[in-house]
Amino acid sequence: MDGDWGEIAAIPLAAPTPHGQHATAFTSPQPTAIALDPYQELLWAGTDRGTVASFHIDNLRQYHAYTRFRAHRDIIRDQIKQVQSVRQILVFDKGVLSVSPKSVHLSNRRGVTQWHLEYDGFEDLHCMTFTSKAAQELVVAGQQDTMFVIDIEKGSIIQTMNAVAHYTRMKSTGQYICACTNFGNVHFLDTSKFQLKKEWEAHGGWVNDIDASGHLVITCGGSRRGLDGVPYYDSHANVFDMKAMKPLTPISCTLPVGFVRMHPRLHASAMIASHTGYIQLVDVNSSSATGMHQLPLFNEVYLQCFELSAAGESIAYTDTYGQLRLHGSASKFRISEYSNGKLEWYDQIPTQELSWDEPLNKIGVPVYRGPLLSNWPGHTIYEVGAPPPLIDETLLTQAVKSGGWTSNPDKSKPRNLAEKTRSSHRVVQAMAVPKFLSDRAKARTAPSMNSERRRSETFETIIDKDGQDGKEDSRIYQPMDIQYSRFGIEDYDFRYWNSTPYPGLETHVNNSYANSLLQLFRFVPWIRNAALWHAASSCLYETCLLCQLGYLIDMLEKTDAPNCHPSNFLKTMETLQEARAAGILIQASGNNHLASMVQALNGFLVKRFVLDAARIFTGASPLEQIFTLPMQETMRCSVCKVASANPSVSKTMVQELSYAQTTRRSPGRTLRNMTFSQILKLSVEGPTASRGWCSTCRRYQSINRLKNITDIPGVLLVNTKAGSGNEDSKSLWTIPNWLPQEIGVILQQGQFFCFEGNDIKTHLQRGAHDMQLYELIGVVCDVTPDKAPKQHLVSIINVSPSSAEKGLENKWYLFNDHHVRSIPVAKALRFDARSKLPVILAYQRKSYRHEVDDGWKENLDTSALFQSWSHRQEQDVKKFRLLDQHTEYPRKGMPIAIDAEFVEVRKEEIEITPEGTKQISRPQRLALARVSVLRGDGIDEGVPFIDDHVIVTEPITDYLTEWSGIHEGDLNPNISRHAPVPLKVIYKKLWLLLNLGCVFIGHGLIKDFRTINILIPPAQVFDTVKKFHDEETKRLIKLKFLAWHFFRTVDFQNDKELGHDSIEDAYMALRLWRKWREFEDAGITKRMIQELYIEGNKVGWRLQGQDSGRPGTSGGRREMSDFGLQTPERGNSRAQTPLTTPKTQTIGSRILGPGGSGRDVFADSPRKAGTSAE
Repeated sequence: MDGDWGEIAAIPLAAPTPHGQHATAFTSPQPTAIALDPYQELLWAGTDRGTVASFHIDNLRQYHAYTRFRAHRDIIRDQIKQVQSVRQILVFDKGVLSVSPKSVHLSNRRGVTQWHLEYDGFEDLHCMTFTSKAAQELVVAGQQDTMFVIDIEKGSIIQTMNAVAHYTRMKSTGQYICACTNFGNVHFLDTSKFQLKKEWEAHGGWVNDIDASGHLVITCGGSRRGLDGVPYYDSHANVFDMKAMKPLTPISCTLPVGFVRMHPRLHASAMIASHTGYIQLVDVNSSSATGMHQLPLFNEVYLQCFELSAAGESIAYTDTYGQLRLHGSASKFRISEYSNGKLEWYDQIPTQELSWDEPLNKIGVPVYRGPLLSNWPGHTIYEVGAPPPLIDETLLTQAVKSGGWTSNPDKSKPRNLAEKTRSSHRVVQAMAVPKFLSDRAKARTAPSMNSERRRSETFETIIDKDGQDGKEDSRIYQPMDIQYSRFGIEDYDFRYWNSTPYPGLETHVNNSYANSLLQLFRFVPWIRNAALWHAASSCLYETCLLCQLGYLIDMLEKTDAPNCHPSNFLKTMETLQEARAAGILIQASGNNHLASMVQALNGFLVKRFVLDAARIFTGASPLEQIFTLPMQETMRCSVCKVASANPSVSKTMVQELSYAQTTRRSPGRTLRNMTFSQILKLSVEGPTASRGWCSTCRRYQSINRLKNITDIPGVLLVNTKAGSGNEDSKSLWTIPNWLPQEIGVILQQGQFFCFEGNDIKTHLQRGAHDMQLYELIGVVCDVTPDKAPKQHLVSIINVSPSSAEKGLENKWYLFNDHHVRSIPVAKALRFDARSKLPVILAYQRKSYRHEVDDGWKENLDTSALFQSWSHRQEQDVKKFRLLDQHTEYPRKGMPIAIDAEFVEVRKEEIEITPEGTKQISRPQRLALARVSVLRGDGIDEGVPFIDDHVIVTEPITDYLTEWSGIHEGDLNPNISRHAPVPLKVIYKKLWLLLNLGCVFIGHGLIKDFRTINILIPPAQVFDTVKKFHDEETKRLIKLKFLAWHFFRTVDFQNDKELGHDSIEDAYMALRLWRKWREFEDAGITKRMIQELYIEGNKVGWRLQGQDSGRPGTSGGRREMSDFGLQTPERGNSRAQTPLTTPKTQTIGSRILGPGGSGRDVFADSPRKAGTSAE
């Protein structure tokens, strides 16, 4: 590095906007990979948005944008947009290669795509390199179990192999491929068979950068230190000699090393850079520094990417602000070592300035004098044959055993007969989309629409008709997507997918892949009972997932709707840092393989449930006894025979099947000859021999591990690991009836014995051992239906064990999110190696069948209802007062008025279809902000006992102040004057009132309860929207108009600056409830509703006048008034005459009785008792 080195160019990566301005640092794409072209004066950069851009540096040291193109498209999975960032760029003579987690792309230097490769096996690619200097084949790998070899000419995969480890970086040296693992080692793989030849422990934690030249390999990285495992970068670079196959002396540096590059022109010299921009040029052999330089980085700006040119005269780097910078010698600056010719630039098209007043016909269009290439002549278009059908893997396995042939199982077709592969029955029909409820309501206005026709509109009936040939219709496993109309999600016809008594779960929330596992937990009686009992306890922890599971199960059991949504459970899970670290959140995990994620989620939730239950139990948690398989280990050295017992008891809560362990423990038997119970036994006992340190021999020896199992769990949860690391395990599950519905477990002298089939009957007849029987509750399956756009999970469950009705026969149901249908057991437990594999199994002791414990309903801990959560709550007893535990304890049928306010946390997203119509792609999402609950009877009728603001942890996009009355800062616990409480607290209060039998009174409660994610049975709801509604019309009447019509209240909900008041709205709903009861006593509810619609149509549903109240009536907030329309009552002298509605005279906006007297006809009504006079 000469003394004239300095900055050559600073390049902003963001493209200029139409106004000539560049995007800000927060909106511009951030560079994730850079490369310097060895053949042209070009600098290449890949971004976190999947784009690749290049810049040309001319002789005057000026940069010009050369190309910019989208190399990797975004992927949408489970309604979540996953942006594919560029992980690495390779530049060679034929073009530019780039890799993202899901694809590999090749284009020429002008940006024209040569080929683009996407493959289901690409799960999380990180790195790539050429297999030889000829650059004909490319090997790609990443944080996944497989790696691939790609033919660069054809852009196709020519070889797939199992990776020894997960790799983050790769470098080819000609003889070896140096691959960096994610735990700090470097693997040396041969370039022909990609087998591991040497493993080098380079760093203790990770490898941050690697480079190679000749026989030298240099790396830098870091490790975790201290008890807390804090990551630190190493202050040295490690060197490895591939000739001697041993490490050399590390190169010490003054600062932690972030990047290393071998100098292309100086022999055995390397350039070492720290994240702060300090660069050293060192001799690898002597570890001495021959040059130093400091990049212009200040104010906590650090290096992100670093690259050295092939000429060695310039470096490129990016900083934390996303700036792309070139640094080098002012006199000798160049990027490429050997230029292969003049750079081909794009054609300059002259532009024409147009104003808005000029016609569009001034803009010229191209004129084609010859046929376009896309206009293929008819003789070149012909139909090609379809590929042959795939042969079943079970037949291939039999053919291998019999020497390469097997009998044809399909005897229905003659031999040597050509099959018509394009038959219509082979085409998989697309999944039908149901009509919206609003559209279906129009179609049902025809009188011929009877109940039988409505029954035929369900998807289950369509499937049953199509599946009469005995074959399983793959459409029942298709991923479920929810369509949105202008009326929102409430307009979606969920009953089309579910006509069973068991509700499904919706998919429009993040991490909805957990739906299948949550449904399985619900139907395991032991888990169900534990969750509900815990929800009824005094637990108020915000992050308690066991409470949320109890709330969800209670909602699923109470509802008569076909669907529920688990948003509260999943949102609580997203707030846990442990969940993010466990890789079970799709938005935070690089591994999107749902099968492995749901198995990790299974173990995470079980452990979390045990921890949550232990918070309120002084002794051992019942859940721990339900799930835990306790065991003690004794280790014996195979040489000195000295045994040592581990004093601690290890506990496993989720068992994992190990197929490799099975074949290792039984070398004389093949995997296909093993039964499920045998594999489960060997997997539970775990490895019996492994390498370990013997303190007696003082060296590593073969250690035999003897496990002494002390107890067996009540619920046996099993992760099948089907297909992971052992492809033979997939064909194992395709054997008919291989998965038993019942197993027997015997625990004898610390050993675990498992039996199935006739072995169970034999042991039960002998009665020599105490055998515990387990029955299969359900299975979570990883399904890949035909033509399915994405991977999917479903659960198949036997609902009979969780039913309180004893003697019920086994009934199996498929739970595919909100699509639920019955399924025969033969189809339920039939698996396929390509399209349907089990992921999680749930067995429960058969003795606990039908043990549904609802005793929690009589043991509710209601202390939350009588606690004050802050000293800031209203102290005026006329405006707010807590319930008295002795005189106002909630009872069945107790009326309470409720209203809730919400804020917006996600705006509605709309797409324009090719037809030009608007379609909602993502609906608006609201969050609960305030809840007010008022007494509905007693001397304090109308006085609130709950008025809580709720802490909202998500970013708020709109406070909706005009309707919610919520202002900025009201929901921030640090600055709010309302003392907001966690969502768990207010939800617990509402859930207690629900289960105590209170009747909820309010306006528009259906949507409020859905947003809160609580389900109230219809018998406990009085919704003024529904009650004051004429079923013959579609109009739903606003609360403000109802208040004006019945009470002539004009200034109700009129303060737009302060917005609505939930107490005011709840109190008005309470008054309307009282009015409704008066109408019922008089027997004129239908007539009064008709008059309501007549007057509404007459005034155009607009309030008339601003002084519509009675004399002396302010109509202000919380004015406890019951003046209203005159209603004759039963039980007095006027009830002897036929019931008629008194005619009213309208003078201005004042309503007078018959004759204009203006008296209150309800002055002597018993309904008036206990109300406040105006």
